[in-house]
Amino acid sequence: MNKYEIMQAQDNENYRKYFNECRLDKPHSVDPQKLREYCFNIINIFYAHETILRSHSLASTHETYLQDEWHKIFHKCSSSYLLDLAVGIRTLEDILDESCPKLTDEDNESIWGSADGIEHKTLREACNKIIHAKKFSYSLSKLDTDEFPGDMDEDDFEPQPNRCLSGEIELLGEYNKKKWSVTVLVPELIESTLKYLSLCEKVEPLAIS
Repeated sequence: MNKYEIMQAQDNENYRKYFNECRLDKPHSVDPQKLREYCFNIINIFYAHETILRSHSLASTHETYLQDEWHKIFHKCSSSYLLDLAVGIRTLEDILDESCPKLTDEDNESIWGSADGIEHKTLREACNKIIHAKKFSYSLSKLDTDEFPGDMDEDDFEPQPNRCLSGEIELLGEYNKKKWSVTVLVPELIESTLKYLSLCEKVEPLAIS
């Protein structure tokens, strides 16, 4: 075997080792900190809405632009973060499999508003509904009109017609040609998710790092 043939054989061996290493069975990588960031962004988006509307009631030009811009990107951002969070939690559950920790019934059920026909009211099922929803809408509630915006006098106060996000989302979809509709409470979803992530890291921290 000449020098060239020896070098070629070594290259082939190195390639086989590299190829075999790449073929090792490994689960998807799930970053718990990234999931926490999704939670942080989601809850901030929902809670920011009321604050922005109250600021907007002072009718400054800057705040008008702020409100307009917020509405332009709100759905895109909230939808993206909710979907990424739901996929991440579902994947994490599948990775941990039998060692997957369980939330209490109270933590699971607190996530749901209306959930007719849902047998298992769990965090996992809420994630399923978010992933498979064909449409979702945001529930609104009236701003508290007993409060006065800024430093305005009571005589100058006008009831605000604006409505802010209530923290509920209605998910609509179809399964086996049957339409379904459920309501998920976003603050409770985030609270249960953060608790679940904490439990996961205590049970098997290396599996999700």
